[in-house]
Amino acid sequence: MDYKTDIFLNFVDRNLEREFREDIAQSQKRYVRLAAAIMMSILIVFGFVDDAPLDDQQQRYLLLVLRYLVVVPTCAAFIGFTYTSLYERSAQLSAFVTVLIVGSVWLMFLADDEFDQSVYFLPPLIEVNLCALFFLGLLLRYSLILCGIFAGIYGYILTSLEYQDDILSGVLVSVIVINGLLILCAYQREMVTRALFMKNREEKRVARRHARDDQRQLNWLRGLATFLRHEVRQPVALISSSLNVMEMTDKSPDTKVQLANAETGIQHVWNLIDRATRATDAETFVRQSRPEIIDLSTVTADVVEGFRQTYNGVDFRCDLEAQPTIFADPALIREVLANLLSNAASFADEGSTIVVVLCQTVDLANLSVVNRGPLIVGDPEVYFGPFRSTRLEDGVDHQGLGLYLVRLVAEHYGGTAKLTNLSDGGGVEAFISLPVASTGP
Repeated sequence: MDYKTDIFLNFVDRNLEREFREDIAQSQKRYVRLAAAIMMSILIVFGFVDDAPLDDQQQRYLLLVLRYLVVVPTCAAFIGFTYTSLYERSAQLSAFVTVLIVGSVWLMFLADDEFDQSVYFLPPLIEVNLCALFFLGLLLRYSLILCGIFAGIYGYILTSLEYQDDILSGVLVSVIVINGLLILCAYQREMVTRALFMKNREEKRVARRHARDDQRQLNWLRGLATFLRHEVRQPVALISSSLNVMEMTDKSPDTKVQLANAETGIQHVWNLIDRATRATDAETFVRQSRPEIIDLSTVTADVVEGFRQTYNGVDFRCDLEAQPTIFADPALIREVLANLLSNAASFADEGSTIVVVLCQTVDLANLSVVNRGPLIVGDPEVYFGPFRSTRLEDGVDHQGLGLYLVRLVAEHYGGTAKLTNLSDGGGVEAFISLPVASTGP
C-alpha cells in the first residue's frame, strides 16, 4: 500500500488523515474508556502498596497525593471527555488538553518548598505520560509536545530545590531518557496503527468492490433470466400450438412420438429458464432479508409440528437440547428448516422417523436432520449446488434449489451446512450451524 506521511507520521493526504483520526476516535473510544478506568483502579491500589516501605509519614502522604491528584483525575477527566461532542470532533486535541491541564496544574500546585524530595514527582510524571501515550492513544505529534512539557515542568521543579550537581544531573538525564523512550514507543505504536488502518481500509475497499461486482453480476443474471423468460414465452407458445395442430392433422404413430419428444424438449427449455429465474430470486431474497433476534428452538418446533401434521408415511421427532438465539430473518430460517425436512422426507424409508436435534456449543447453534434411507452417492457438496435435484419421486419436477438455499442462508449469516452419511450406513444427516447471538450485530 502506497501512502505518504510527514515527519510527524501524518498522512500527506488531508482527507486520508481526517479519515484516520475519525476511525481512531470511533473505533478506540470504548477501549480508551476501559483502559483509563483500569489504569485508574490499578494506580489507586498501587498507591497504597508503593508507599508502604516508607517510614516517613509525610513522604507517604506525598506519594498518595501525587498519584490521586495527578494521575487519577487525569484518567477520570478523559473518560468524561469521551462522552462529549468535543471528543467526537477532535479526540486527539481534547486528550492532549485534558492531560496537559490536569497533570501540569496539579503538578505545579504540589511543587511546594515543604516537599524537599522532588524526586517523588518522577513516578506520577511517567504514569501520566504512559496514560496519555498509550491508554488515551495520543499520536506522535501530541506525544512529542506533551513529553517535552512534562520534562520541562519536572526540570523546573527539580532545579528550584537544593540538590547536589551530580544528583541533579543524574535525575535530569533519567527524565530525558525516559521521555525519549516513551516517544520512541509512541512512534512505533503509531506506525503499527497507521499500517493496520491502511490494511483494513484496503480490505474494506476490496470487499466493497467485490460486493459491487457480485451485485452487478447478480443483477445481470437476474435480468438475463427475466429477459429469456419473457422473450421465450411467446416462441414456446407458438411452437407448442403448432405441434398441437400437427398432432390433430397427422395421426400416424411415428408423428405422435416425434411430437411428444418435441413437447418434452420445449418443456425442458422452459423449466431451465424458470430455474434460472428462481435461483436469482433466491439470491435476492437472501440479500434483502431483515434479520432480528429469534429463538431458534421455537421456530424449529413450529416447523417440525407443521410437517408432522401434513406429511404421511413418516414420523417426525424433535429433540430440543438447547434454546439458542440467533440473529437472522425468521422467514429465511423457516424456509431453510422446511427445505431440510422436505428433503429428508423425500428420501426417508416408509414408516421411519426423521429426527431433528437442536443443540448449542459456546458460540454456535447446531441443528441436524437425520433420516433413514438411501445413502449419498459421490461428493455430498455437489448437492448444495443449484439445480441439483435428487428426489426419488417419478414424474415430479423439482427445481433443485432446496439445499442450495440452505447453504446460501447458512453462509450469509456466518454459518455452515453439510450432508454426511450416517456411520451405521442406515441413512443421511443434514447439518447446519449458525452463530449464536444474544443481541444485535
